[in-house]
Amino acid sequence: MKNIVLVSNPFGFGPVGKLHSIAAEFLPLAKQGKISLTFAGGESSWEIIKDKNISWLEVNERSEEDLKQLLAKINNPHVISSQNRFVIKVTRDLKLPSAFLDGLAWFWDKIPEDHLLADIIFWVNYPGIEAKVIPKYNIELISGIVPQKSQRKSSEKKLTIIHLGGGVNPLTPILPINWLDILILALKKTETENLFVCGGRELISYLQNNIPPSKINSSTLNHQDFEKKLALARKLVTVGGQSATMEALSLGVPIAFLPSYNLSQAMLVEYLRPRGAAPLRFDWQDLGFPLPMGKEKTAIEIYDSYAKQVKENAWFLTEATDKIQQLIEDELATIGQRNFIKDLGYTGTQEIYNALKKLWSLD
Repeated sequence: MKNIVLVSNPFGFGPVGKLHSIAAEFLPLAKQGKISLTFAGGESSWEIIKDKNISWLEVNERSEEDLKQLLAKINNPHVISSQNRFVIKVTRDLKLPSAFLDGLAWFWDKIPEDHLLADIIFWVNYPGIEAKVIPKYNIELISGIVPQKSQRKSSEKKLTIIHLGGGVNPLTPILPINWLDILILALKKTETENLFVCGGRELISYLQNNIPPSKINSSTLNHQDFEKKLALARKLVTVGGQSATMEALSLGVPIAFLPSYNLSQAMLVEYLRPRGAAPLRFDWQDLGFPLPMGKEKTAIEIYDSYAKQVKENAWFLTEATDKIQQLIEDELATIGQRNFIKDLGYTGTQEIYNALKKLWSLD
C-alpha cells in the first residue's frame, strides 16, 4: 500500500492550511483502504491539520537528517510537501516519489532551486506567473487552493472575523506583539457586534490577557473549525495570508486587510490592489514607512520596528487605531474580489489530487 506522507513548512497557518485542504481530497481513498495518510511534523502544525483518518508522526520538519530517518522507516512513502524544501531534498536523496506545492511562486524574484527538485511541482496560477515557468521542470499551474466543500452556511452573515495569522515562524523568534498591541487598542474602540478573533496560540493568549472576554470572543482554531466559522462570516479582517484570503474569496466573504507583520503578507496585498481585490486596506506605507525589500527574516524585524515606532508615537498610534477600526466597521465593494477568484478558480485541490492519482497510480 502506498503511504501518502504530508509535510509542511511550519510558517504560520498558511502552508499547513493548504495541506489540510489537499489531504481532504485523498481521504476517500484512505477510508477505502487503498492508501494510508500520514502527517509528519511538529505538534503546532498537527493541531491545525488534526484528523482521525490521518496518522501523525512527530518530527522536526526543518531537519533533513530527522526527516531522512523518519522516511526511511515508512513503508512505500509518497511525499506531498507544502512549502517545505527540506523534505524535498531528502526525497531526492532517497529516490522517493515527491510533489511540491509552492504557494509563493508568485512572490519569488527567482524561484529557489530547492523548490524545483520534486517530481512534480504545483504553482497557483496567479496572473502573470506563467512567465516564470521553467520548461525543463514538471511544473503544473493550478487554480486556487481552498477547502473541498467550501460553501456559504448562512444568508444572514452576521459574524465579523478578525484573523491574526499564526504569528510564529521558524525564521525569527520575534512575535508581532507590538503589532498586536496596536490592534488591541483598535478592538477596544470598535462597537462592532458579533466579533470573533482567531489566530495563533501565542497571539490569542496575549489578546485574552489584555481584553476582557465580555468584549471580544476569541480562540485558536484548527483548519476545519476555521472553515466553519468563515462560512458564517459577513466579513473577514485579516493580514495578507494566502490561505485565509483565498478561502474567504472562494466563499464570497468580503475581506479587509490589516497592517502586515511579514513581507509575503504585504506583497500579496500589493499584488491584489491593482486588480481591485484589496479595496479596503491599511499598511505602514500609509504612515510614510517604506515597504521593506529583501529577505523575509529582515522584513519581519523591520515590521516589528515599525509597529514599535507607531505604538510610541501618539499621532501615529491614533491614526493607526482609527484606520484599523475603520477596516473592522466599514462596508466594502467586493466586485474586484469576486472577479479575482472567478478568474483564478478554486479547484486547485482537485487538480493536485487528479495529477497525483495518475502519476502515482493510486486507483
